[in-house]
Amino acid sequence: MFCQKCGKEIFDEAIVCPFCGCQTGNISPIQNKEPAKPSVETDAIAKAAFICAFLVHIVGLILGIIGCATYKNTEYKQKCITAIIVSVVMCIIGMIFYSVLIGVLSALEYLY
Repeated sequence: MFCQKCGKEIFDEAIVCPFCGCQTGNISPIQNKEPAKPSVETDAIAKAAFICAFLVHIVGLILGIIGCATYKNTEYKQKCITAIIVSVVMCIIGMIFYSVLIGVLSALEYLY
């Protein structure tokens, strides 16, 4: 491309001529010619949180909280919230089960 005022060769992306300062007609600065790839969210954390909610309750709770904080997709956030609720319920059920188990074992100990 050549400057319309001074006639010197300039870059095609130039906004002004570096020699005379005349505007070239390009209105935007240099842009990346490759379009940006859209980021795609996966529900890996949500799935892991839901599975761990049943098996390792604390890990499910932590992954659910991390997923809620990082996901933008509302469906994935809903899965993480469900995993958090299941984790809390399973922790409560586990505590009740272990307290009953300890009570039964201590009662059996007194019988013998």
